[in-house]
Amino acid sequence: MNSVRTISRKQRYMAICLLGVSAWLVSCIATGQEEEKQQVPAAVQKNGRSLQFVSLDWRGDREVVLAAVGQNGLALEYALAALRADREIVLAAVAQNSFALWYASERLYEDREIILVAIRQNSRNVLQLASAALRQDREVVLTAVQQDGLALEYASDNLRSDREIVLEATKDNKRALWYALEDFQSDRSFFEEALPYNGDALEYASEALRSDRNLAIAAVQQNGKALYHVTTPLRADRALVLIALQQNETALHHAADHLQVDRDMLLVAYQTACKLPVSLMEFMAMLQIKKVKQATVTSIVERAETALAVEDLAGAPTIAINSW
Repeated sequence: MNSVRTISRKQRYMAICLLGVSAWLVSCIATGQEEEKQQVPAAVQKNGRSLQFVSLDWRGDREVVLAAVGQNGLALEYALAALRADREIVLAAVAQNSFALWYASERLYEDREIILVAIRQNSRNVLQLASAALRQDREVVLTAVQQDGLALEYASDNLRSDREIVLEATKDNKRALWYALEDFQSDRSFFEEALPYNGDALEYASEALRSDRNLAIAAVQQNGKALYHVTTPLRADRALVLIALQQNETALHHAADHLQVDRDMLLVAYQTACKLPVSLMEFMAMLQIKKVKQATVTSIVERAETALAVEDLAGAPTIAINSW
């Protein structure tokens, strides 16, 4: 290892402060001292990205680079080109951090095993880099959309029309439907399968399906805020709104106006809020925004205290309702 690499004062500072590499070690690496032979392998095992501060000889050393990417996959960026095309090294790098694939040789974008390993960590960006052949591979794409529904954007056209793949993508992210080439907006069975996993996907259903009470129930049971996507008549459906409130108290904002100030609705919303790290003060602020009458607020607090048997509702007794 005879090559010597000179690094600037700024680079030394970055190495010490950001990478946790000792000043003495940076000095050894920079000057090519004999201690480098023992310290470089130790340095990259501690912080793989310290590879950027060593000589070209070390960045071309297979064992050193393998140790570096095993600690931090992004260290692949600093390896010599030949090692960025080394299958074993790239596989180790993407297993540690899928973004390392950006630094790998493009010929490895055709390697099915490497792509699948990387996809399980960050499917959307990985599928973007995968070869055209792998973006047509049904198993690869299915694995990708199950991890991140928006990976559907990078699937081949024929798979963006595949019902099962689009369904799996929608279960993860409703916006995956933006990338579907087949129109599923009026497909009732599609939404019957998707809504129990992602109630918010109701947003992309046709108006006829958003008017369907059974679908609306499935949606708000999974996500109370999906009440926002149902048609106006269903927002006034007392039973539906109660189901939504039991799942998420903020669904109250999307109920019909007369239900937003209904005492029973408010009580259910407050009971749901108490199951979460939401203070009574925050809940009262929500009620204030909705201009709930003072008498109603007082009644809700009294009924909630009784129903929930709460002695100290996060400082609630100190709230000056009369000051509103």
